[in-house]
Amino acid sequence: MIKNKKQPSKTAMLDMIRRGGIAFPPLTFRLLEAAPPAAAPNGIDAIIEGAWDAAKARFAVAAMALSTPKAFFTAISVLKASRLPDGCRPMVMMPFLAGDHLGELERSGMSGIDLCGNGVVIIPGRLFIARSGNKNCFSTYAPIKNVYRKNSSLVGRMLLSYPVLSSVKNAVETVGAFDTLAAAALKKPLTFATVSKVLAGMEQDLLVAREKGALRLLQPDVLLEKLALNYTQPQCAASIAVKVRTGKLPLEKLLLRESLAQNLPVMATGLSSVSRYAVMQRGEMLSIYCPGADDLLKRLPATASDRFPNLEIIETRDAEVYFDARREQGFCWASPVQTFLELMQGDKRDRETAQRIKTVIVDRVRTKVP
Repeated sequence: MIKNKKQPSKTAMLDMIRRGGIAFPPLTFRLLEAAPPAAAPNGIDAIIEGAWDAAKARFAVAAMALSTPKAFFTAISVLKASRLPDGCRPMVMMPFLAGDHLGELERSGMSGIDLCGNGVVIIPGRLFIARSGNKNCFSTYAPIKNVYRKNSSLVGRMLLSYPVLSSVKNAVETVGAFDTLAAAALKKPLTFATVSKVLAGMEQDLLVAREKGALRLLQPDVLLEKLALNYTQPQCAASIAVKVRTGKLPLEKLLLRESLAQNLPVMATGLSSVSRYAVMQRGEMLSIYCPGADDLLKRLPATASDRFPNLEIIETRDAEVYFDARREQGFCWASPVQTFLELMQGDKRDRETAQRIKTVIVDRVRTKVP
């Protein structure tokens, strides 16, 4: 079995057919013509012949060297738009076909094979073969391993608030404007190269469209699902529960005053920010993120308390939790996206509330996208 190979080129894939290196029993394949002149302008890369027993069938192949959703649907579009040579059935060929790809091919009445042993071959009234479950044998090249996790997720979070941007430069500037830790000089802002690579990855996943340099978010609901799937709890240096004597000053005002005095970001966690976006009762204790818990505690009239604490300080320097903070009378609350992601880690009641916030986020995006 092929294992941990690099992504093959389109030419290499067609050479494998020429050498008889594509196995899909009981079918055997033979390359008849690569990029025939009459079909090449339409995007058809080869004509191949499939044989089983004494029967044969011909296929017009649209081959893709990448196994991304964008590559898959590009191949589908090529086959649908092309005038196929007489007697040929449409076929997609990729290094790897995932289960949802195979399902889409079957619904479309198209055939498809990969280099890992998966595929579906459809010849109406004559043959139907489906094979799935083989793992991807090829290492997928990606400049950033996961564009929906940690620092890379800032780009997706930004698009959920600003779904239409004029350029990559505009995206870089917008991410920087809402990166709270970068603004406080506690971390470096995302570079142009990083933002560009993340956008390219999202474009391959069909979440972002790029038209004459402008960027547009296509599927905010799917983006939220990917962010939730890849969300990890912030790395915490400490978590301290204290009782703060506030006097007549509201706790949020006291925290705002001390954070400004020290240029120290302070922001309510998503769970403590739920009431800003949905109806849900939470405990009376306020939980906050802060990159310097000890520095903040030194200026607060607080005592450590296991009984009836009114403040929890979570010390973390993970930029994503602070991103796109929402200010009310100066105090920072978590963004709707951060609140949604934290709720999705909770129990059934939390996740139900998260879905209501998700609806609010998606509806707002759709009002901004033409």
